[in-house]
Amino acid sequence: MYANAAAVSRPEISVFLEEAAAAERYFIGQLILPVLTSKARAGRYPRLRIEGGELLKAQSTERGRTGTYNEVTRKWEWDTFDCQDRGLEERVDDAIAREMQDFFDAEVLTGKLVQRGLMLDYERRVAATVLDDTQFNAEAPAVAYTEANIATIDFPRDLMEAKQRLTRKAQIPNTLVMSESVFNRIRRSIKLQTFLYGTLGQGTAYRLVNPEDIAKVFLIDRVLIASATHD
Repeated sequence: MYANAAAVSRPEISVFLEEAAAAERYFIGQLILPVLTSKARAGRYPRLRIEGGELLKAQSTERGRTGTYNEVTRKWEWDTFDCQDRGLEERVDDAIAREMQDFFDAEVLTGKLVQRGLMLDYERRVAATVLDDTQFNAEAPAVAYTEANIATIDFPRDLMEAKQRLTRKAQIPNTLVMSESVFNRIRRSIKLQTFLYGTLGQGTAYRLVNPEDIAKVFLIDRVLIASATHD
Protein backbone atom coordinates (compact mmCIF):
# COMPACT_ATOMS: atom_id res chain seq x y z
CA MET A 1 0.00 0.00 0.00
CA TYR A 2 1.33 3.44 -0.97
CA ALA A 3 1.06 6.10 1.74
CA ASN A 4 1.81 9.79 1.34
CA ALA A 5 0.78 12.55 3.72
CA ALA A 6 0.67 14.98 0.81
CA ALA A 7 -1.66 12.82 -1.26
CA VAL A 8 -4.77 14.56 -2.57
CA SER A 9 -8.14 12.89 -3.00
CA ARG A 10 -9.20 12.61 -6.66
CA PRO A 11 -13.02 12.82 -6.79
CA GLU A 12 -13.03 11.76 -10.46
CA ILE A 13 -11.53 8.43 -9.47
CA SER A 14 -14.37 6.30 -8.12
CA VAL A 15 -12.99 2.79 -8.13
CA PHE A 16 -11.78 0.63 -5.28
CA LEU A 17 -10.01 -2.68 -4.87
CA GLU A 18 -11.72 -5.58 -3.13
CA GLU A 19 -9.74 -8.77 -2.65
CA ALA A 20 -11.34 -12.24 -2.43
CA ALA A 21 -14.27 -10.88 -4.45
CA ALA A 22 -15.30 -14.34 -5.71
CA ALA A 23 -15.46 -16.04 -2.30
CA GLU A 24 -19.21 -16.72 -2.43
CA ARG A 25 -18.89 -18.61 -5.73
CA TYR A 26 -17.05 -21.44 -3.97
CA PHE A 27 -19.55 -22.09 -1.19
CA ILE A 28 -21.22 -25.52 -1.49
CA GLY A 29 -22.39 -26.12 2.09
CA GLN A 30 -26.04 -25.40 1.26
CA LEU A 31 -25.90 -27.92 -1.60
CA ILE A 32 -24.54 -30.65 0.67
CA LEU A 33 -26.59 -30.06 3.82
CA PRO A 34 -29.45 -27.64 3.04
CA VAL A 35 -30.86 -25.70 5.97
CA LEU A 36 -34.03 -27.27 7.38
CA THR A 37 -36.31 -24.71 9.00
CA SER A 38 -38.17 -25.54 12.18
CA LYS A 39 -40.91 -23.73 14.08
CA ALA A 40 -39.56 -25.10 17.35
CA ARG A 41 -36.13 -24.29 18.69
CA ALA A 42 -35.75 -27.73 20.29
CA GLY A 43 -37.68 -30.94 20.27
CA ARG A 44 -37.63 -34.62 19.34
CA TYR A 45 -38.64 -36.68 16.37
CA PRO A 46 -39.21 -40.40 15.66
CA ARG A 47 -36.44 -42.34 14.01
CA LEU A 48 -36.85 -45.64 12.18
CA ARG A 49 -33.49 -47.37 11.82
CA ILE A 50 -32.61 -50.28 9.56
CA GLU A 51 -32.01 -52.84 12.29
CA GLY A 52 -34.68 -51.98 14.85
CA GLY A 53 -37.24 -51.15 12.17
CA GLU A 54 -36.46 -54.35 10.28
CA LEU A 55 -36.39 -52.24 7.14
CA LEU A 56 -34.29 -54.66 5.10
CA LYS A 57 -35.01 -57.92 6.89
CA ALA A 58 -36.10 -60.78 4.65
CA GLN A 59 -39.35 -62.00 6.19
CA SER A 60 -41.20 -65.27 5.66
CA THR A 61 -44.42 -64.60 3.77
CA GLU A 62 -45.84 -68.11 3.78
CA ARG A 63 -49.35 -68.69 5.09
CA GLY A 64 -49.37 -70.66 8.33
CA ARG A 65 -51.39 -73.81 8.91
CA THR A 66 -53.80 -71.85 11.10
CA GLY A 67 -54.40 -69.25 8.38
CA THR A 68 -52.10 -66.66 9.89
CA TYR A 69 -49.03 -64.94 8.53
CA ASN A 70 -45.72 -63.97 10.04
CA GLU A 71 -46.11 -60.85 12.17
CA VAL A 72 -43.55 -58.05 12.00
CA THR A 73 -42.72 -56.08 15.14
CA ARG A 74 -40.90 -52.84 14.41
CA LYS A 75 -39.11 -50.69 16.99
CA TRP A 76 -39.23 -46.91 16.76
CA GLU A 77 -36.60 -44.70 18.36
CA TRP A 78 -36.63 -41.08 19.38
CA ASP A 79 -33.96 -38.54 18.60
CA THR A 80 -33.66 -34.88 19.54
CA PHE A 81 -32.61 -31.58 17.97
CA ASP A 82 -31.56 -28.32 19.55
CA CYS A 83 -31.15 -25.23 17.35
CA GLN A 84 -28.62 -22.51 18.11
CA ASP A 85 -29.09 -18.83 17.45
CA ARG A 86 -26.24 -17.58 15.27
CA GLY A 87 -25.50 -14.17 13.80
CA LEU A 88 -22.85 -11.62 12.95
CA GLU A 89 -22.76 -7.85 13.41
CA GLU A 90 -20.59 -5.05 12.07
CA ARG A 91 -20.89 -1.36 12.79
CA VAL A 92 -20.78 1.23 10.01
CA ASP A 93 -19.54 4.61 11.15
CA ASP A 94 -21.38 7.52 9.48
CA ALA A 95 -18.10 9.38 8.99
CA ILE A 96 -16.55 6.39 7.24
CA ALA A 97 -19.67 5.94 5.10
CA ARG A 98 -19.47 9.59 3.96
CA GLU A 99 -15.75 9.28 3.28
CA MET A 100 -16.22 6.17 1.14
CA GLN A 101 -19.40 7.25 -0.68
CA ASP A 102 -17.48 8.31 -3.79
CA PHE A 103 -16.11 4.77 -4.06
CA PHE A 104 -18.81 2.44 -2.74
CA ASP A 105 -21.88 2.22 -0.53
CA ALA A 106 -20.40 1.25 2.83
CA GLU A 107 -23.67 -0.16 4.18
CA VAL A 108 -24.30 -2.33 1.12
CA LEU A 109 -20.73 -3.63 1.08
CA THR A 110 -20.79 -4.30 4.81
CA GLY A 111 -24.07 -6.19 4.47
CA LYS A 112 -22.56 -8.37 1.75
CA LEU A 113 -19.45 -9.13 3.78
CA VAL A 114 -21.42 -9.91 6.94
CA GLN A 115 -23.55 -12.33 4.94
CA ARG A 116 -20.34 -13.89 3.62
CA GLY A 117 -19.16 -14.36 7.18
CA LEU A 118 -22.34 -16.26 8.03
CA MET A 119 -22.01 -18.42 4.92
CA LEU A 120 -18.34 -19.11 5.60
CA ASP A 121 -19.12 -20.27 9.13
CA TYR A 122 -21.82 -22.59 7.75
CA GLU A 123 -19.35 -23.88 5.17
CA ARG A 124 -16.86 -24.76 7.91
CA ARG A 125 -19.49 -26.51 10.04
CA VAL A 126 -20.75 -28.55 7.07
CA ALA A 127 -17.18 -29.60 6.27
CA ALA A 128 -16.61 -30.63 9.89
CA THR A 129 -19.79 -32.73 9.82
CA VAL A 130 -19.01 -34.43 6.51
CA LEU A 131 -15.45 -35.23 7.59
CA ASP A 132 -16.51 -36.48 11.03
CA ASP A 133 -15.80 -40.23 11.26
CA THR A 134 -18.61 -40.62 13.79
CA GLN A 135 -21.09 -39.36 11.16
CA PHE A 136 -19.71 -41.14 8.10
CA ASN A 137 -17.45 -44.17 8.48
CA ALA A 138 -13.99 -43.62 7.05
CA GLU A 139 -12.73 -46.17 4.54
CA ALA A 140 -9.10 -46.25 3.43
CA PRO A 141 -8.54 -46.03 -0.35
CA ALA A 142 -6.93 -48.90 -2.23
CA VAL A 143 -3.86 -46.69 -2.71
CA ALA A 144 -3.06 -43.50 -0.80
CA TYR A 145 -3.88 -40.35 -2.77
CA THR A 146 -0.35 -38.94 -2.83
CA GLU A 147 1.67 -37.41 -5.64
CA ALA A 148 4.08 -40.34 -5.48
CA ASN A 149 1.19 -42.71 -6.25
CA ILE A 150 -0.18 -40.78 -9.22
CA ALA A 151 0.22 -43.86 -11.45
CA THR A 152 -1.48 -46.28 -9.05
CA ILE A 153 -4.26 -44.23 -7.42
CA ASP A 154 -7.40 -46.25 -8.18
CA PHE A 155 -10.16 -43.68 -7.92
CA PRO A 156 -12.64 -45.67 -10.08
CA ARG A 157 -12.38 -48.65 -7.72
CA ASP A 158 -12.66 -46.51 -4.59
CA LEU A 159 -15.70 -44.66 -5.89
CA MET A 160 -17.56 -47.77 -7.05
CA GLU A 161 -16.92 -49.50 -3.74
CA ALA A 162 -18.13 -46.41 -1.86
CA LYS A 163 -21.33 -46.38 -3.93
CA GLN A 164 -21.80 -50.08 -3.25
CA ARG A 165 -21.54 -49.55 0.51
CA LEU A 166 -24.38 -47.04 0.29
CA THR A 167 -26.57 -49.15 -1.98
CA ARG A 168 -26.27 -51.99 0.53
CA LYS A 169 -27.99 -49.65 2.98
CA ALA A 170 -30.74 -49.06 0.40
CA GLN A 171 -29.57 -45.49 -0.23
CA ILE A 172 -29.12 -43.89 -3.64
CA PRO A 173 -25.73 -42.11 -3.86
CA ASN A 174 -26.37 -38.89 -5.76
CA THR A 175 -23.57 -36.50 -4.76
CA LEU A 176 -19.79 -36.81 -4.64
CA VAL A 177 -17.86 -34.20 -2.66
CA MET A 178 -14.09 -33.83 -2.72
CA SER A 179 -11.58 -31.11 -1.98
CA GLU A 180 -9.97 -29.18 -4.82
CA SER A 181 -6.53 -30.63 -4.00
CA VAL A 182 -7.86 -34.21 -4.19
CA PHE A 183 -9.73 -33.48 -7.41
CA ASN A 184 -6.67 -31.95 -9.06
CA ARG A 185 -4.70 -35.05 -8.15
CA ILE A 186 -7.15 -37.74 -9.18
CA ARG A 187 -7.93 -36.02 -12.49
CA ARG A 188 -4.26 -36.56 -13.36
CA SER A 189 -4.16 -40.15 -12.14
CA ILE A 190 -3.38 -42.73 -14.81
CA LYS A 191 -6.13 -45.18 -13.83
CA LEU A 192 -8.91 -42.60 -13.96
CA GLN A 193 -7.64 -41.28 -17.29
CA THR A 194 -7.55 -44.82 -18.65
CA PHE A 195 -10.97 -45.65 -17.20
CA LEU A 196 -12.54 -42.62 -18.86
CA TYR A 197 -10.64 -42.31 -22.12
CA GLY A 198 -8.74 -45.52 -22.80
CA THR A 199 -5.02 -46.34 -22.79
CA LEU A 200 -2.62 -43.44 -22.29
CA GLY A 201 0.69 -43.10 -24.05
CA GLN A 202 2.95 -43.37 -21.02
CA GLY A 203 1.09 -40.59 -19.25
CA THR A 204 1.58 -38.05 -22.04
CA ALA A 205 -1.94 -38.07 -23.50
CA TYR A 206 -3.77 -36.47 -20.62
CA ARG A 207 -7.25 -35.11 -21.17
CA LEU A 208 -8.78 -32.61 -18.79
CA VAL A 209 -11.19 -34.46 -16.49
CA ASN A 210 -14.15 -32.33 -15.44
CA PRO A 211 -16.64 -33.00 -12.62
CA GLU A 212 -19.28 -33.64 -15.29
CA ASP A 213 -17.17 -36.45 -16.77
CA ILE A 214 -17.03 -38.25 -13.44
CA ALA A 215 -20.74 -37.73 -12.77
CA LYS A 216 -21.73 -39.10 -16.17
CA VAL A 217 -19.52 -42.21 -16.19
CA PHE A 218 -20.14 -43.19 -12.55
CA LEU A 219 -23.88 -42.39 -12.65
CA ILE A 220 -23.85 -39.65 -10.02
CA ASP A 221 -26.16 -36.66 -10.19
CA ARG A 222 -23.48 -34.14 -9.29
CA VAL A 223 -19.84 -33.83 -8.30
CA LEU A 224 -19.06 -30.92 -5.96
CA ILE A 225 -15.52 -29.60 -5.60
CA ALA A 226 -14.83 -27.92 -2.24
CA SER A 227 -12.72 -24.89 -3.11
CA ALA A 228 -13.79 -22.41 -0.41
CA THR A 229 -11.04 -21.03 1.78
CA HIS A 230 -10.71 -19.03 5.01
CA ASP A 231 -7.94 -17.46 7.04
